[in-house]
Amino acid sequence: MPRMARPPDGKSIGQYVIGKSIGEGTFGKVKLGTHILTGEKVAVKILEKSRIIEVADVERVAREIHILKMLRHPHIIQLYEIIETSRQLYLLMEYASGGELFDYIVKHQRVQEVEACKFFRQIITAVEKIHDMRVAHRDLKPENLLLDDNQNIKIVDFGLSNTYTGRLRTACGSPCYAAPEMIAGHEYVPLLSDIWSCGVILFTLVCGYLPFEDPSTPKLYDKILRGDYTAPDHIGPMVADLIRAMLTTDPTKRLRISGIRAHPWYRGCLRAGGQPDIVFREGGCGVVTPCGCESMPSPWSPWVTLPAMSVAEQRAGDVSMLAGLHSPSVTPPMSPHSLLRRTQGLLPAKTKSDLLGLGVARVMPAPEVAGHEDEAIFLD
Repeated sequence: MPRMARPPDGKSIGQYVIGKSIGEGTFGKVKLGTHILTGEKVAVKILEKSRIIEVADVERVAREIHILKMLRHPHIIQLYEIIETSRQLYLLMEYASGGELFDYIVKHQRVQEVEACKFFRQIITAVEKIHDMRVAHRDLKPENLLLDDNQNIKIVDFGLSNTYTGRLRTACGSPCYAAPEMIAGHEYVPLLSDIWSCGVILFTLVCGYLPFEDPSTPKLYDKILRGDYTAPDHIGPMVADLIRAMLTTDPTKRLRISGIRAHPWYRGCLRAGGQPDIVFREGGCGVVTPCGCESMPSPWSPWVTLPAMSVAEQRAGDVSMLAGLHSPSVTPPMSPHSLLRRTQGLLPAKTKSDLLGLGVARVMPAPEVAGHEDEAIFLD
């Protein structure tokens, strides 16, 4: 149960001084918090109870908190403390100062394969941990991948996640990253659906744009269902092969985690001469699969990362202005979709009856959210 506290004066909560806003969500703002004694920075997610009215919203918040409390991994954002007042719920979380991976890709136009391999390995080890806990994320995309001050990945936003014991059927997430079996409204294996999303993320990392994109929603769905995409010539054959194996429309033939880990590109982006271009420290982050980071336990928080592969900071004005943001050393791909944009909502549907066309059905609820009907839809 969250610890009760007196309503704050707007400047502090618990042992933390509340600073500037660093984001905004459905139910409130995210602000920067600083511990009064240690000076440690945290992200303070402020949930306004007045906005959490519908039963489905209450269940979504409770489920996200439950899942965050379950997960401990260096590449998954950590929930440190929950403080409740009469009007707000404060979630004190790990602060990732590097911003979204989405913005990082936009700034650099695309990510060079050596660094993309590091990011991807960290994503995969975190996804593996999530599914080891029988949790499906269901909204993996660069906007939900943050970077810490050492440029290491942190997976965030478990608002559409759920626990599972078997297959799921709810269509949810973001359209361009959704697996074809989910688009079709079929039952899906949660891990394989998230692996598809990881394949889209990998393509976006090395190409700088989405593999499946169309201004027409029906045409977008058709491309995803057929696996209709074209890899540009500038990416290497090995990464193209890995992407192809992950973006297989038949989930029974899609590459599993073990296959991804065994793939030569994942094991260390090879030079033309066959020698590893990067070397990863085995077990560096304390998990079975090496992920490219160096980290160690800390008594203050579950994990504190040490510097890994640093990259030059680039501050190129308003990152929301996509045009013209590129690294001088990189030639942007000549494609009608060469500029990455934030994903748009998938469903024009507004009502429960409209959602049923995508095969929305009851699934296993999170243990602490009894009676929940999983009705999440595709979101931005």
